[in-house]
Amino acid sequence: INELGAHPLSIVLIARLGRAYSWNALRRRWDEEGTALASTRKPGGRLDSLHISLSITMKLLQDTPGALDLWQFSALFPDGLDEESLELWCKVSDNSGAWISLVEHHLLFRHNTHVTMLPPIARYALENAGSDNNLDRGFNWTRARRHAYDYFLVLSRRASDIVSDDEVIKARSKTSEQLWAIAQLLKTDISSGNPDKESMRKLHWQLQNVYMFNILAGRSALVNVNRILNDALSLKALGDLESRLGKVAKA
Repeated sequence: INELGAHPLSIVLIARLGRAYSWNALRRRWDEEGTALASTRKPGGRLDSLHISLSITMKLLQDTPGALDLWQFSALFPDGLDEESLELWCKVSDNSGAWISLVEHHLLFRHNTHVTMLPPIARYALENAGSDNNLDRGFNWTRARRHAYDYFLVLSRRASDIVSDDEVIKARSKTSEQLWAIAQLLKTDISSGNPDKESMRKLHWQLQNVYMFNILAGRSALVNVNRILNDALSLKALGDLESRLGKVAKA
């Protein structure tokens, strides 16, 4: 406890890492990561044992294709995602086995057909959305967001159709359920400092007939869209949602 900290989740993560490293190697990595984090944290900041454990896990998984991208994608879903959505991401990103490593290292949890991620694990992934580097080591938001945008573009492709057949209705329903995740994607992309405006514009176009089915999440997504695109179409859509919420003056 004195060496590795007493955060329960940190201890579990270290236990899972014990499958890959010996005890002496884990202690060495713990000391190295702790020293590195201590030298970069703000004065008065608290060195968190969980942060060290997550950092060691991240560095182990960085050589597993798609693992860190899926970590950041899963972090977008505050209530988790279903098995069908996970399979679609794997297909779109061409990383069919990425989820296995995340489950094995206690980052993703399966509950029958539902997959969830604990908030501290999700926060760590999203806080590193702007940490791309030329060596392509560690989290790479530019790559992770491409898979995320591609996923949501495929998911919502039929949702924008005017004719409401069974497939369109299903697409609208499924997409509206994931509007909070879309809002988080847009917010994270903007915070990264270099948002993908073109992908954002394409996704916004396909979501025009979806926002109204989940008004609070739709408004959250549209606020972020409007911050970047700032066009008449997004502004009108945002006004329509404010009106539906009874905020006529703001609308």
